Amino acid sequence: MEKCPFCNQNIENEYNFCPYCGEALNDMAKKVEQDKDKKAQLKLITALANNVKDEQTLKLLSKITEKLS
Repeated sequence: MEKCPFCNQNIENEYNFCPYCGEALNDMAKKVEQDKDKKAQLKLITALANNVKDEQTLKLLSKITEKLS
């Protein structure tokens, strides 16, 4: 058993995320969080693009999407 470095609760060694505070405890868990964040950002940009008619804004959203991918 070890302590979570974020909330200091006792946790089992095999956890990827702290069951108390939800923080990522290893590199694999951090990668999962980053991928999840990136996917959420892409969904938001897609929703914005579907509601934008102006070409300049669409180009900007396209550039942002390319950088996230």
